Parts: sequence; C-alpha cells; structure tokens
Amino acid sequence: GIFGSEGVDLRVRVEPPFWRARWFTTSILVLITLLVSGAVHHNGLLRAEIRQRREAEQRRDAAEARLREATRAEALGLVHELSADEAGLDARIDDLVAALLEGGPRAQAAAKSLIVAVTPEPIGAAVVEDTARRIAGLRATPEAKEGLGAFLDKRPASWVGAA
Repeated sequence: GIFGSEGVDLRVRVEPPFWRARWFTTSILVLITLLVSGAVHHNGLLRAEIRQRREAEQRRDAAEARLREATRAEALGLVHELSADEAGLDARIDDLVAALLEGGPRAQAAAKSLIVAVTPEPIGAAVVEDTARRIAGLRATPEAKEGLGAFLDKRPASWVGAA
C-alpha cells in the first residue's frame, strides 16, 4: 500500500459479551436471590410440617398411652439417647448430672427460658434482639463474673460441688 503522512481517525467501539453486561449480572443476582430465598422458605415449610406431624404423633401416642420400643421412641424424639444396659444408663446419667452441676444455676434457668421463648418462633430480627437482650442482662451478674473468672483461672466455679 501507499502510506500517507496524514493520519486517519478511526473510532471502534467493542461491546462486552452479554455475560459481562450489567443487566445480565443483575439478572443473575436476582435469580440467585430468588432461588436461595425460595429454598430457605421451602425448607422452613418442610421443617414446620415435619414438626407438626411429629407432635401430632406424639400427642396421639400419649393419649393412647401406648408403650413403644426404645428405638421407635428415639425416632419420634421422645427419647434422646439409648443405653444398652442399666450400668450404661447409670453412667450416662452421672455424666449428665455432673455436666449440669457445672453450669451456673441462673444461667441454666435463663437458657431454659430462652429455649421456651424462641422455639416456636422463626429466627428473625425480633428473636435475635430478644436473645441479645437476655444475654446482655446476664453477662454482668455476679454468677457470670464468677463463671468467667473460674474459667480463666482454670478452677471450678463456686457453685460446683455446692449442690
């Protein structure tokens, strides 16, 4: 070719591929958000239905006063653990009692109260706020200070062995 001394302006605009376009990214984010929220909602509905069915079966069994074999009772949530023999059961009870006696009495009462309060509720802002309020109220109590001090000093708390 022939080259000239004068330059030529040529404007070229390259469009990004569609998957890098803002509309596509936004659409994907909206789709993912909808899928996740739908899955969470569906999971919550399934859990509620399972809980309702289990509670209905438990009520029916209690009303009929039927005895169930241990594995069936465990499957229904009527029993948390099974033991092969009486000695194993006694050992497990001793372990559970010892663990319970290590906890602060007021803290255990508050934990039970919290469980009763939040169990029927979906986890949302109100439940989180209530839980935080309860914990904050307990954190400054003498029992909490003693428990934390005992933990940091690697010693038993004052209430351990007192019961």
